[in-house]
Amino acid sequence: TRHVDGTVDVKALDCTSCHGDPQTKDPAPPLGTKGETQTSQAAVGAHQQHLGASAWHRPGTCPDCHTMPLSVVHSNSNVDFSWGAPSANDGATPAFVPGNVTCTNVYCHGTTLLGAKAGGVVNRTPVWTTVNGSFDACGKTCHTLPPGGAHPANDACPTCHKATIASFVQGDPPTVTWTNSALHIDGHVDVVGLTCTSCHGDAQTNDPAPPLGTAGEKLTTDPAVGAHQQHLGTSTWHREGQCTDCHVLPMSTMHSDGVTTMTWGAVSTADLATPAYSFGNLTCSGTYCHGTTLLAAKAGGAVARTPVWTQVNGSWDSCGNTCHTNPPGGAHPANNACATCHAAVVATFDPVTNATTWADANKHINGTVEKSVYHDLVNWTTPKGNGNHHGSKYFLQNQQKDEHGTACTQCHGADYNGGSSGISCNNVNCHGGKDWKGCTFCHGNALTNQPAPPVGVASEATTGTLAVGRHTAHLTASGSHVAFACGACHAVPVAGNVAHAMEYVASPDLATPGHHGDVAFSAPAVGMAYNVAATQGAPVTARGTCLGACHSNGRGGAPVVTPYWAGGAWAVGSCGTCHAANPTTGRHSLHGGLNNPAVPCSTCHPAARAGTHLNGTRDVICPAGMTCTPPGGASGNRETCSGNCHGMSHQSECW
Repeated sequence: TRHVDGTVDVKALDCTSCHGDPQTKDPAPPLGTKGETQTSQAAVGAHQQHLGASAWHRPGTCPDCHTMPLSVVHSNSNVDFSWGAPSANDGATPAFVPGNVTCTNVYCHGTTLLGAKAGGVVNRTPVWTTVNGSFDACGKTCHTLPPGGAHPANDACPTCHKATIASFVQGDPPTVTWTNSALHIDGHVDVVGLTCTSCHGDAQTNDPAPPLGTAGEKLTTDPAVGAHQQHLGTSTWHREGQCTDCHVLPMSTMHSDGVTTMTWGAVSTADLATPAYSFGNLTCSGTYCHGTTLLAAKAGGAVARTPVWTQVNGSWDSCGNTCHTNPPGGAHPANNACATCHAAVVATFDPVTNATTWADANKHINGTVEKSVYHDLVNWTTPKGNGNHHGSKYFLQNQQKDEHGTACTQCHGADYNGGSSGISCNNVNCHGGKDWKGCTFCHGNALTNQPAPPVGVASEATTGTLAVGRHTAHLTASGSHVAFACGACHAVPVAGNVAHAMEYVASPDLATPGHHGDVAFSAPAVGMAYNVAATQGAPVTARGTCLGACHSNGRGGAPVVTPYWAGGAWAVGSCGTCHAANPTTGRHSLHGGLNNPAVPCSTCHPAARAGTHLNGTRDVICPAGMTCTPPGGASGNRETCSGNCHGMSHQSECW
């Protein structure tokens, strides 16, 4: 009776009037508008899988795929898609293909995510009516575990997505607990603000070095931890290591790929070292830091330069047993007084206990062998002729002590052949291979192999100096004397005599003995007396006298002119310098006197010449017609003469 009664009678309608469950007021099928109840029917499909409560993703809403109708007029037998958020988020362009009942390019199914990891697959075009879990399998549909592309090759999901996921354990299926599953597939990739300590190290102290490792490792026996702190922690004996010594410091979290990459920095590769890390046996080899470029072990010692990363018991940082021995071997001086050459680093070192105090431990294992200049003389290596040469300054003037007051022998040995320093005074590079113990090394002329000055030990070259004086005049034969040998006035040291050189004391004045005192007369100079303190003039113009024997009146008395070794006047070849031109000794006055016929000197003496004069013997010739008796004759005096000479009768006449 209400049909065609003037009123269209329509009951009050809501969404569940046509589909869904009016009892629960859930508009999503089942049921469909035609009573469909099977998921294999497009009207039902995966509605409940999208819209129902979920333990692992945000519950979907109708506007994700459809515009919510404002009236029943939408009931036009057409399925209207008007993709909302999050289906169209991140630039996604969703579509539904009725022919094969599939959804494509939907944000919710991972279309905007990175590609699959190597060996993995994704399935991002779900079939709407296939509701068997194949399109929501973790790690096989929206993304792999971990995702591919530029995503870190790391499946420690909570590290970066802890607001969403609490824990993840790889498996098939994986085991997951959620911090807030409603944030999963919500239109946003929820990534925490990451720092180095987000994945490893200690966030409380902002120290990125393990422990902890990226998987929570804490023990040094685990490669993720190993000796990180021994390298990077504060140290009392070596430079504090840096991450960049072994790794490139990443500029983003994309480095988290599950692979430990070694990219050795400047210190590790210093001195042409070629480091390598063996993941198989967990060892480092070829690193500068562990002494690979240092000298070999000393005789009887051993080094260990391939440390095991997970062996953290001090065995790889034992002084003298790992990077180098004490002292190092090879060409290193056999000397463990480290502070001598490495004073910028080491203050003191005890070779018995290896106890060390450091001048600056940061300079130890810093990529440079810090060698200090122990000797600080200017012109240290400028030989002879330079007052600041180490031989002149230390060996001579400072009596074989260096600028620190240390005896040269302490480092160079008692014989100066190297000692603990390993540096001999016969160093070819310094002295051209010349023997420093040879006579001409200190004085004289090495080119002519003339040991006598000039030149003196302090480069003296003039006869007015004691070092030079009358050396040349004595050693060279002249018309009035023989060529004297060095041994006539000096005790000549045997070849290579170290003591002779070490006895030298520089002599700025006559009060300092120096080598003034090494005069020791022998034939023909026996009986000479040397007085280095004798001087002449004011200021002094001559120094040092030699009296007796060679310089006498011929009978042991004082010469007519006092001879000075350095300076002074001396008439070379003059008969009147030592004895009078007409001597008065013995019977000279009777033979050459005014009351007797003058007898020439040549009657009884050979002419003065180099081979006979001043040779330590009185050279007398017996005149013709005379018989001369040598010393010890009948009279007991030195000579006697018998015979006739110039009409004079001599019968054992004593001279």
